[in-house]
Amino acid sequence: MELYCHECDIKLVRGPWKHTTTIGKITVVDTSATAETCPQCGTASLSQDEAEGYQHRAAHLVLTQAKHATGEALKYARSILGLKQKELAVLLDTNEQQISRWEHEETIDRRLRLAVAELLDLSQRGERSLAELGTNGSRQLEITPRAG
Repeated sequence: MELYCHECDIKLVRGPWKHTTTIGKITVVDTSATAETCPQCGTASLSQDEAEGYQHRAAHLVLTQAKHATGEALKYARSILGLKQKELAVLLDTNEQQISRWEHEETIDRRLRLAVAELLDLSQRGERSLAELGTNGSRQLEITPRAG
């Protein structure tokens, strides 16, 4: 099926695509894939799976590689996972209030960042739904406060 630009009415062509995602004060530029783009105006057509893939990769990258990730990164990742604060709290063996506090912090702990990155990995692999993980207790991720 041929796709046409809704702006220019020109046939879209598959080519390199640069997707930019801003998470808090961090901008992630992903050039890992291609997309159907308009040769005249540059408008791209992405499938829902492609768009979600970009979002997952951006959140994962910020959580695992950024020197300082804020609570905004946690909130962004939670929204991509489709979880409410209460649901994420169950998976991380904490409470809603703590999730809310973390989501408003200037810098979040690396262990928390890695635990949420693991949830992103699990959701991408589709081994089990995250809801199953929270309800059957088979794999809860735990964040322990740093001593001292």
